[in-house]
Amino acid sequence: MARNQRRYRRGGQEQTWREKWTIFRHNRRKASWHELVAYGIILNVFGAALLLIKAQLDKDVIKAAVDQKFRDAGIKVNSTDGSDEEEEITEPSSVLLVMITMGGRMANVVGTMKLYKGLGKYLSDRKRKKFQSTTERIQNGEAETECTELLADCCQIC
Repeated sequence: MARNQRRYRRGGQEQTWREKWTIFRHNRRKASWHELVAYGIILNVFGAALLLIKAQLDKDVIKAAVDQKFRDAGIKVNSTDGSDEEEEITEPSSVLLVMITMGGRMANVVGTMKLYKGLGKYLSDRKRKKFQSTTERIQNGEAETECTELLADCCQIC
């Protein structure tokens, strides 16, 4: 059955979950290239934000490790407010770091795939429209030069 035709059932008959799923899959709308590019950009920005947060957490971990080395060596670190109190060193959870890293990278990968898919769909749609308009002009007898160009392209490919 062609994609542009919708499936319907006759009244009074119950559908199984498998039939419902098949009908849903068949009737769903495909995303346009605009949507794919927008999803790709949003996912890439989200992934970059997560990786920026991870970089900040990594900076805090490094700072805590350096401060701990200074304390172990007996060196006091000057603070900007002039107090001699030792501040508490907090390190983020390694599980949190791994989850943020994994989420950021996955968002970047999926976003990049969506961008490429959107670009491919755009080029395919453009090519299809150009071919359709050329075919219509040939059928109407308006494109004599287009016909010779088409023949020349065909001969170059062969």
